[in-house]
Amino acid sequence: MKQLVFKSSKSQMKIQEMIFMILGLFFFLMLVFLAYIAFSTANLKDIAQAKYRDDAVLLAAGLAGSPELSCPDNIGIGSFVCVDADKAIVLANRQEYSKFWDVNSFRIEKIYPVSERPIICTTDNYPNCNNIVIVKNKTSMKEDYSTFVSLCRIENSENNFYNKCELGRILITPKIVK
Repeated sequence: MKQLVFKSSKSQMKIQEMIFMILGLFFFLMLVFLAYIAFSTANLKDIAQAKYRDDAVLLAAGLAGSPELSCPDNIGIGSFVCVDADKAIVLANRQEYSKFWDVNSFRIEKIYPVSERPIICTTDNYPNCNNIVIVKNKTSMKEDYSTFVSLCRIENSENNFYNKCELGRILITPKIVK
């Protein structure tokens, strides 16, 4: 019987070189892929925060037209840009609505006529106030996003009811992404 003796040949060397090159290329491509993943997910928190800010801006713009805050159709100025202050003061005194909108704070501020200092509205001092807080600020974040609206309420003058509208704005503070 003949014993087989393996000798190193040029072809075996070339196969080994090719395997090492393929492994080196594989590890290099893996490193490039990991770097790409690291760079693309590095600003993921910023992207999520920007999404929440955009949602808050859209929410602030759309709240004036929501049924919970919109003016009745009989006012005649259109309900999309009008907030019924009487409805808003009722919402301010209800804790159930603090979780209805997914924001850190939500308030309606009367801008004109201008008052000397901010007065938070309650059922006792309404309408002699300028700040209706519907959702209290839960954080120290001061990034408010706002939209201007007509702030209307029904007034009574000598048994004559009329709509009194003032300039206001809805201010929203979005939730912080952790």
